[in-house]
Amino acid sequence: MKKVIFIFGFISIFFFLFIQKGYAAYVSSICSAPVTSQCNNSWDVGDYCNLCVGGYEGTCNCSTDKLRYCCTSWTQKYVSSCTVNYSCTEEDNRACTIRTRTLDGSCYDTSTSCDCCDDCNPTCPSGSSTSPVTAYPVTASCSNGAGCGSNTITCYYQRQDLCTNATISDEWIKSGESTVITSNANTNVNYFFYIFYNRDHLVDGNPQPICTTTYNATWAFAQGQCPVGSYQFQTYHHYDTARIQDTLTVPANTIFIRDSNNGNLYVDNVQVNLYFMVDGQAFSFPDIDCVVYFNHCTPLCTPTCVSPLTSTVTSYGSTTVNCSNVPSACGTESRTCYCSNCTAPNCPTDLSNTNLGYGTSTYRTSCTNTCNYTNYRTCYCRDCVLPIPTGTTLTDTGKQSTLATYQTTSCSRGTGCPLKTDDLYCIRCTPPACAPTYATTPQYSSSGVYLGSTTRSCNNTLASCGTESRTCYCYDCIQSCPSPLSNTAVVTDPNLILDNFRSCSTGCGVPRTEDCFEVPSPQPTETLLMPRTTPPLNGYGFSSVTHTGIPNINPRSGTLNDPVLVTANFADASGAADIEALFVWMRDSSLTSTPTTPLALGSATPQAPSNSSWGFMMRRTSTNTWIPYVPSYGVTPSVWVPAPYNSLTRTFMISGPNRQNMVEVTLTANISATGFTTLTMPFQLKFSGNNIYESVAQTQYRVYLMGLDRFSFTPSDNYTFSVSNYWSTNQLRYRTTYLPSQLYARAWTNTAKLWTIDKGLPSVTFTNNTPLVSGNTLRLDWTATDSKNLYAIIGNIYSTAAADARAITLSTSTTGVLLRATNPFIPLPEDGNVGRLNGDWSFRVAPNMNATSHSGSVNVNIGANRTGTLIFYITVFDDAGNVYSQRRTYNLDDWFVTDGGLAYSAEGTAFVAKETTNSWTGKLPPFAVSGWIESLTNNKADLSSEMWAEDTIQLDNNDLVSSYVINGHGGYGPMDYSTQLKEAYLGKKDTIPGLIEKNFTDYQTTAGALMSTGVLCGPASEYCVLNISGNLIISTNLKCNKKALIFVDGNLTINSPLRNVQTNIMDASPSDGCIFVVGGNMTIAEGVSQSSSTVFAYDVIHGYFFVDGTTTIAHETSKSSTAIYDGVYINGGIHSQGGIILNRYLRLIDRLTYPVVAIDHHPKYGVLGGVFFGSNFNLQKIEVGFKPR
Repeated sequence: MKKVIFIFGFISIFFFLFIQKGYAAYVSSICSAPVTSQCNNSWDVGDYCNLCVGGYEGTCNCSTDKLRYCCTSWTQKYVSSCTVNYSCTEEDNRACTIRTRTLDGSCYDTSTSCDCCDDCNPTCPSGSSTSPVTAYPVTASCSNGAGCGSNTITCYYQRQDLCTNATISDEWIKSGESTVITSNANTNVNYFFYIFYNRDHLVDGNPQPICTTTYNATWAFAQGQCPVGSYQFQTYHHYDTARIQDTLTVPANTIFIRDSNNGNLYVDNVQVNLYFMVDGQAFSFPDIDCVVYFNHCTPLCTPTCVSPLTSTVTSYGSTTVNCSNVPSACGTESRTCYCSNCTAPNCPTDLSNTNLGYGTSTYRTSCTNTCNYTNYRTCYCRDCVLPIPTGTTLTDTGKQSTLATYQTTSCSRGTGCPLKTDDLYCIRCTPPACAPTYATTPQYSSSGVYLGSTTRSCNNTLASCGTESRTCYCYDCIQSCPSPLSNTAVVTDPNLILDNFRSCSTGCGVPRTEDCFEVPSPQPTETLLMPRTTPPLNGYGFSSVTHTGIPNINPRSGTLNDPVLVTANFADASGAADIEALFVWMRDSSLTSTPTTPLALGSATPQAPSNSSWGFMMRRTSTNTWIPYVPSYGVTPSVWVPAPYNSLTRTFMISGPNRQNMVEVTLTANISATGFTTLTMPFQLKFSGNNIYESVAQTQYRVYLMGLDRFSFTPSDNYTFSVSNYWSTNQLRYRTTYLPSQLYARAWTNTAKLWTIDKGLPSVTFTNNTPLVSGNTLRLDWTATDSKNLYAIIGNIYSTAAADARAITLSTSTTGVLLRATNPFIPLPEDGNVGRLNGDWSFRVAPNMNATSHSGSVNVNIGANRTGTLIFYITVFDDAGNVYSQRRTYNLDDWFVTDGGLAYSAEGTAFVAKETTNSWTGKLPPFAVSGWIESLTNNKADLSSEMWAEDTIQLDNNDLVSSYVINGHGGYGPMDYSTQLKEAYLGKKDTIPGLIEKNFTDYQTTAGALMSTGVLCGPASEYCVLNISGNLIISTNLKCNKKALIFVDGNLTINSPLRNVQTNIMDASPSDGCIFVVGGNMTIAEGVSQSSSTVFAYDVIHGYFFVDGTTTIAHETSKSSTAIYDGVYINGGIHSQGGIILNRYLRLIDRLTYPVVAIDHHPKYGVLGGVFFGSNFNLQKIEVGFKPR
């Protein structure tokens, strides 16, 4: 184990030393295979050659695991004869005349006599040797004799035993302490090295280096044997003047750190290996005598408080307790412990240790504990027998003697105890009887009031005890209650009592009091009209008698009962003039208990109890005017307070819980009497506006009314005599001290009217950003929500097509969605009646939906519509009439794309912009031409002709129909194709090689014909020109597989497909093609249907067409309305002087993805045009119109 430990120490020192001195470590190569010769020359020198005077060359001999050396030069020895020395090289043999050698390494020349050179052996200096190789070389040499040169060898200083011993001052240290290591060398040295190992981290039983990730220039400055990114814990002292002793102070807090080489655990047990070195020489060998150990004192012991001592702080003193750490070298620890109380001795016999109930003595016993704390025992008194003088008794007779001697008696209860004492009482005589003047029993009034008494007396035997008396009782003296009070309780309410209202004095001098009773009046009854009348319909046809909404959301929404008009009626059988106060209160309908409104008038800042509970009061004044009061819950108890009142507008505010204006109340007319019994109060409640700063709760309210008359409002002012002892000024009649209670001030009438305030908008969203489409039908999906309750959903459908609009048909599978009565119908242009409940709606969800959410859908079959934009509105109402709308548009126009070959007219032609995001693969495939690919793909196709790029000023965007219009194009003049192109051809005709030209009149091709047949162009010629006098009809599947130019004087009719090759109709030849010059009109007829009953496809036409007249693309009229219509794909181009009339249209679902017309310019027609018309002829400066119908 020690050997392994020292090896670790050596490696660490070696690494450290070379890092410090800048040397590179030498690493010997490892033998890989035996070699037959390692010399630069062709002969083998052998393991050693003592005759070498030059340098040595050598490497590892794998068979001997030794260094193998070869000479680079030699010293020859000439003697008379040679004997072979088998350790010398063949070069040495050559140096001998006879080539013989001796075994001592000398060569001998038998033909020449000469002296031999010595072969000396250099001696290494002390402490060095020739092997093993170390980092400290030194050269040793010796002379071979005069003229023979010298031999040299390289020696290396070796590791030596330089250790004498090492000591450590403290093998155990605590945190915050230090230990001192003393190292002693057996010779003077310059370096003292200290390498630290963690004895808690063993690998195969060996401690490992201590590592830290924190650099420290003194203790951790090199990686050493530590992982990358950390530093080995080591240090050294260097002295310029060599010495044999060194000391190192190691602080505990420096070494006992977290070891990053040991899972970041703290170091507790340390081994230190010490090494020595002389400047320029090797490290010392490791030595067990130069290894020291020290340890961290942890954990430290904990002193324990042993009974009767305790660690809990007491008031009985304290002492210090120590414990010894293990090992003992770690010293001791101490703590403070606390003493328990001691037990004092028993009390003396005339006293008691326990409390007998006779008091406490001033005498105590005591004891002192080990903490020098003194404890005392309390002693208690005992009982004794009291002496009783004659004429007295210990029984309380209610009277004592006037002399002190006969008032008390006493005896001793023990040492330090107060005397036992007791009162002495007189023995009393019997006084005379009460009759007949007085009663012998107490007398009470009819209401139970005691009437008083008088006394009659006699003398006691003991003079100092005085006389005795008898109590006699007087009779009643009470009078009747003043009018209008009653002596007895009113039957209907027995507790309208004025306590002790009547009084008198009996003959016995006792004051006499009796109650009087108030006489109630019939209380008002209340009725409510809310709203006062049914509100008129607003611009949406909406009206509510139960809700308030958001006023004036838009010009059509109206006020939505904000303000709401109300009339409250209060009837009193005693007459309307008897009513003094009118109350209105609104509270969340979920609260069913009686509102706890204020019970008095007062002065405070107005403040409602909550946003969902509030109201007001109107109070009649002495001048028969009315002033408003509102509640104030900012004081306790709450009170009714006057509200600031604008008497001109009859307006005041109800403040919310935050003391801000919350509800505006306006009397729409003066409070007035209707007949003898009834008061009418018309008013309005307003919940929003510039002067409203606090919002009422948006909830359903229950409406309460209460009327109080002269009797029930403020009782204190009802009588000519004072009742202030019973009713405070400004107190409303409400008292619970006698049951049943007087609850007039909170006798609210539940009007059964429920009113909801809803200031939140409903919402509606289209579920899909774009409608779902199937066949010729698109589907609108929506979801509507409201936090309270949805009332109705209205759907309107409009069209921008005006006179071109066609009938659409609605259907739905959603329960509750009602479609308009006229269905199908023609959608009209958008008007100002969107969302009208009583208007011309397209579909709706019936009123009073009684739900907070609704999802539905409507299917719209667009029928024959193929122009314009459908505009969809979804308008949602909640029960308050709050309204919200969403708008979506859907463009129905067919569209087309080009890759050159088509131009628009200059006069405002509009085209629809489509997002070409869907793949056209299989519908409009690209065509390979001369190694490049045509650009008519969905992500490259143009949405308009590129030929306007020369002078187009701008494209104006129309958001309504998602389209663009070309503006500012100056246009080009008209061009006569049939004349000018014919002239161009005639001028070029003679230069066209192998040209064949034929003439026809009113010609019709046969179905499936080839241009290369003899009937038309023939197979031999490369170029062909056909002149048609009159009309040309192209039957289906004609194949333009020639380079052909066809002049048609009359009209051209094409029955698709018009092919280019004999294979797939979409395929195009890279060079063959037909150019048509038409003097009349051109019609692209219905042709052969390419679409199946389930799959859309294009009619295909290959060719380039110059038309002086109009080009018409006919619709497929032979197909049913539910069939799939073909699009038209033209590989080439169209120039049409009279414009292009597009009668062809696609199904709605196909319109989403595919253009109705796709014109794909092919460059081969430019080449053919150059052949037939000349390269300088401009075919682009034309102007055509594109007119969908």
